[in-house]
Amino acid sequence: MANKKLMLGMAAVALTFALIMGSCNKDDDDSPGRTLDGTWEYSGTTYAMRMICSGSNWQMKFKADDAEYEDSKKGTYTLDGNAITFTTTHVFEDDAWEPADETETAAATLSDDGNSFQMPQGDLGTLTFVKQ
Repeated sequence: MANKKLMLGMAAVALTFALIMGSCNKDDDDSPGRTLDGTWEYSGTTYAMRMICSGSNWQMKFKADDAEYEDSKKGTYTLDGNAITFTTTHVFEDDAWEPADETETAAATLSDDGNSFQMPQGDLGTLTFVKQ
């Protein structure tokens, strides 16, 4: 009987530990800076971009001057610490989403407070997207 109580107690401790560790996921929505879910915007002098993220997916909208936002690209992303890798899977052409001809990736860095990320763009410099 003592062995059964000991085993039951150990099982309860193991279950409690598993529940606590499972709730400590650093990518949890309650952990600031560890998710990209939401809308992010970059505003340049002649154009702007809006990125909408949900789960591990993203969609980019682009607008020039005072025009309306138009669909541009979409894909998936991974977040490893503050390092973000965006992968383009589709482009918007002829009023429809089409699979991307080539796999295109872009690297970005999430700020420590989780409110912005920076994406180097070659000759354009580094674009800063701010969470809305």
